[in-house]
Amino acid sequence: MKNRKIFLKVICLIGTMLFIAVSFAQEIRILNAAEIDEIAYEGDLDMPVFRGFEYRDGGGLWDMLLLENNYVAGSDTATNSSIMGILYLQDHGGYLKKTEFKDFIKEEERDIRFWTSYCSFTDLDGDGYIDPVVVYASYKGKDKSDEEPLRVKIFVFYKTAKIGVRAQECALDACRTLKFDKSYAALPLSIRRHVLQLMEIMRTERGVILKDG
Repeated sequence: MKNRKIFLKVICLIGTMLFIAVSFAQEIRILNAAEIDEIAYEGDLDMPVFRGFEYRDGGGLWDMLLLENNYVAGSDTATNSSIMGILYLQDHGGYLKKTEFKDFIKEEERDIRFWTSYCSFTDLDGDGYIDPVVVYASYKGKDKSDEEPLRVKIFVFYKTAKIGVRAQECALDACRTLKFDKSYAALPLSIRRHVLQLMEIMRTERGVILKDG
């Protein structure tokens, strides 16, 4: 009987720890402009921050910044020639840059911007660490009334490694591509399923093809 009580206590303790870990991993908030200006991030920011996220997981407290070079708060007319994403780990009052990416419009493109409605900060594989997913697209067309997605990119940040899915949209089979980074196949199944489900949602909502050939 005594051993059974000890066993039940251990099980309850493990369950409580797992609950705390999962709850801890889901803590996330959007940073406001004043916070971002005050932090300054070691002077790394060379374009305006479109959106900033802070989240906590088993690895610590993180900041993910999404930057667009011509972004104007409250404006729906600004276009961008480049974007940038930076992932920081907060460390003893400082900010350690762990991962970053940057992209630019190509000759036939007029705009590039984040699709934040498809970005997520969730522990997708249940290991206590958040797996950020960031999505953006570039556009062709004379203006927003005539725009059409030309490139779509999905980045999964798994243990700070940036793993991409890259699509080139085109009406002709020969110029349409969908490429997965080599390291994508090693991602946990739950993360790969999330990406495939996300792609299906974007096909429905954005009219993109996301297909190779």
